[in-house]
Amino acid sequence: MLIVAHHRAQASNNVDDAISHPRNNENQEHPDQRVLQQRIVGGTVVAKWETYPFMVRLPAGCGGSLIGKNVVLTAAHCVEGKWAPDHVTLGDLNKKEGKDETTVKVAKVIIHDKYTNRPATNNDAAVLILDEPVDITKFPPIKYDKGQNDLSPGRTVTTIGWGSTSHNGGSSPDLREVEVKITDQSVCNKKMNGDITDQMLCASDTGKDACYGDSGGPLFDRKTNCLVGIVSWGIKCAMPDREGIYSRIESFHDWVTETVEKNGGMWCDDCVWDGKESGNGSGSGGSGGGVVPADEGNDCEKCINILEDSIDKKKCKYSCKLQSKLGTDKRKFRSSCIRACKNYHKKKSRGTQKECCKKTGVC
Repeated sequence: MLIVAHHRAQASNNVDDAISHPRNNENQEHPDQRVLQQRIVGGTVVAKWETYPFMVRLPAGCGGSLIGKNVVLTAAHCVEGKWAPDHVTLGDLNKKEGKDETTVKVAKVIIHDKYTNRPATNNDAAVLILDEPVDITKFPPIKYDKGQNDLSPGRTVTTIGWGSTSHNGGSSPDLREVEVKITDQSVCNKKMNGDITDQMLCASDTGKDACYGDSGGPLFDRKTNCLVGIVSWGIKCAMPDREGIYSRIESFHDWVTETVEKNGGMWCDDCVWDGKESGNGSGSGGSGGGVVPADEGNDCEKCINILEDSIDKKKCKYSCKLQSKLGTDKRKFRSSCIRACKNYHKKKSRGTQKECCKKTGVC
């Protein structure tokens, strides 16, 4: 059961409420009286969900980021114990309306093996493996920081969520965004009572912060379209002498990669979010808008890519069905691709991906 004071979450039946504790003494901030970040303070409403198509909402009142075809990265405190989600939601702009929502079941929840919540929440990260891959033409995943992103103090980064818009305010029905600036680690450590570790990233700006209900959501760099942090914890929200604390992804990127690959996650290195709206404008491959179009290349190449990315026959067949909707000869590609999946995923495969696709007439 989550009774961590260091995180930012929200509502009476969700993780944010269960973790947040009112202070008995406003002048004394015991670590166990801190709260999970959950709402955006000082930000603006996001006009279209397509602006950030990788954004994911968890049923416990937290956020997350799609980083692979069937992979979500979120905060460990959002999915610990009874808060472990059985599904996630994508395409959500207003959580009360839900008109463009897509719901996907969760197959596995893997919490960072070094996650702790005392004395401070550290390695606050978890990977969710979805039951099936999402439509990447609609929901391109965001790439995550493996040490390549500039995290210098003063650099502007963005966070988004449905959390509170003030320390004592209610949650926002609309997805909101706000820009904050990365803070020097030593300065942050002094502000936060010496609880800052190398696995944390600090960011703030005057009157701007994540807050209750934003936990697990992304902190990303708009200049590089890269995910650099996960909303983790804070002391109140947008206080002038405090900082917003995020899990520093580059410090445990090897764990993310290894966990995804060991648990049936599917990468999509050539179809990550490029900063443009999903399904609009010219994305990083053309008309997809924010993603390399799934129908780029001929049927042979598509078949080979599907076999390479598939983790089992079921997922392989699903990808064939998804891709066939984008082709000109839908029925022929679908049936041939599915036969190639069956051949490729037999216990003793008859050959390489290309050979399997060739035998069924796709190549």
